[in-house]
Amino acid sequence: MKPEQILEAGVKLWVDGDFQKVKLRQIADVLKVSHPSVLHHFRTVAILHDAIVKHAAAIGDEKSIQYLRLIGYLPK
Repeated sequence: MKPEQILEAGVKLWVDGDFQKVKLRQIADVLKVSHPSVLHHFRTVAILHDAIVKHAAAIGDEKSIQYLRLIGYLPK
């Protein structure tokens, strides 16, 4: 499993729900891997959330970008 797969799953879960509620275990379940497999790439939820935010912005996910602007993470 590649880190990009984890980030893609994270963005999908985030867009479908609430960013703050995206858990490592949820992503592991979506990818059908163990929780430690996700932890191997992203040691904490905070690191994972930061990576998901950056990935969402990088791929141009419009819903994510709007949210990031709303919370002040990206300029308006």
